[in-house]
Order: sequence, then structure tokens, then C-alpha cells
Amino acid sequence: RLSEDHPDYQKAQRIAHRVANELGYAVISGGGPGIMEAASRGAAEAGGKAVGMTIRLNHEQITNKYVNEEIPFYFFFTRKVAMHYTTDAGLFFPGGFGTFDELFETLTLKQTNKIDLIPTILVGTEFWKPLQKFIDEVLVEKYKTVNSEEIKLYTITDDEDEIIRIIKESKVRKEE
Repeated sequence: RLSEDHPDYQKAQRIAHRVANELGYAVISGGGPGIMEAASRGAAEAGGKAVGMTIRLNHEQITNKYVNEEIPFYFFFTRKVAMHYTTDAGLFFPGGFGTFDELFETLTLKQTNKIDLIPTILVGTEFWKPLQKFIDEVLVEKYKTVNSEEIKLYTITDDEDEIIRIIKESKVRKEE
């Protein structure tokens, strides 16, 4: 839902451009507007592959014009399985319920060793720090439903160079 003049849109576009250009990775998103469009745009403008794993919704779902390969899905769970299977790093930008759904599923699958320990990067400290505070104070300290080691399953940062470095240095999938 963020427009192209929003700083998070612009950051997503820059990072996706670097991921495609410097690392040679395809950039996968939900293929819709907002941050998803920014990621597709950055990859496409770098001459890279912008994959849109789209989902059929009753509103808001249009495939952005920067997607150069679309893979349509009907159910969210099948799309998430496909994304987890093909992803070498997951970047989460400010978003809504769908973002939180995908983030917490990713963290749960990593926590339970159901997927590879790919880097999970939460981009945007202003957006993610209140969640971190909740996790620290409520889940770790008060209720002890998450342990302090498990918060190492993700990184919160705004540093674009750090993001590229994390992705570059953490190739976890075996080359075939």
C-alpha cells in the first residue's frame, strides 16, 4: 500500500536492484503493488528476474508491471511453501497482516528446523523495534514462550550494505 514516493518503497527498490545486479539473484515477491512493486521494479531495472508469486484475492491484487515472471497461486499456504522452498534470504519490510503472517511462519519454520536457516532480515528499525520490544519484554522475559537464542533467527536493520553482506555471506543451500 506504500507509494513510490515513500522511503520504504525507495529502500526496497534500491536493495532489490543491488540483489539482482551485485548478487545475480532473482527477486521474488507477491507481485502486487507497494513494497512488492518496489522489489520487482528494482530487480527489473537492474536487468534481473522479478518473480511475482501472485495470489488471487477479492481486492487489492493486481500484478505490478515490473514482474517479468508470474507464478499464480490460489491459496496462501501453497504460495508460502513455494517461497520458502526457493528462497535464499527473506526480507520483510513494513507491512500489514500478510507481512506478519509470512514473517511468523518463517520464524516458526526456522525455529523448528522445518526450513533452512536462511537469513531473515526485518528492514526498517522504526517499524520493527516496537515488535522487538514486545518480543523481549513479553515473550522472552514475562511469559518465557520464546527464548533469547530464538530472537537470533532474524536481524533488524536499516543498513543496505549490511543487508547485501548478510545475503552474500550466507548461502545456505547446497549447490547441485
